[in-house]
Amino acid sequence: MHRTVHVRRSEIKMNKGGSQEGTIVASHKNQQTVGFNELAYSTMLQVQALVELLEEKGLLTQREVLDRVKKLQAETQARRTQ
Repeated sequence: MHRTVHVRRSEIKMNKGGSQEGTIVASHKNQQTVGFNELAYSTMLQVQALVELLEEKGLLTQREVLDRVKKLQAETQARRTQ
């Protein structure tokens, strides 16, 4: 079963075991806790869907997205080593 998971970064917290959990607010009344893997998988699907839609509309290509990801990874790594 696939479901869409919406989470704000501030809602992800680290538990004592070192794994991450995220509290997902589906509405103001209902909360659900899911594991980090489910959050990552849901995020991956959402990003892939957006990239595919943008490419279908001729706004960008998957290559442009991959190039930007590599650029951001390099920038992040450079900041970590400073």
